[in-house]
Amino acid sequence: MSLTRKTEEDYISLQAKLDKQKWPGKYMFKFIVPNNQDHISKVLALVINPKAQVKTTLSKNGKYASISIVEIMKNSQAIIDRYKEAENIPGLYSL
Repeated sequence: MSLTRKTEEDYISLQAKLDKQKWPGKYMFKFIVPNNQDHISKVLALVINPKAQVKTTLSKNGKYASISIVEIMKNSQAIIDRYKEAENIPGLYSL
């Protein structure tokens, strides 16, 4: 896995794909972070809706935690904003 950050062009491309869908609707975010409570807590703090579905799975060696979040999002911009907010979490990979 690389630690490269998404570029503005990546976000423009993602938003164009998302704009083809009907909103509001469910969207799944998937993040991978080092397996420590601080990193996991920062990802979980991104969840706004208390009804969101959250699943955390540890890697085989326990070094990383995969966090999947399914949440109702109001539009494509809200998704882009969430990804940009997540970029501030050290060691985070977004899929």
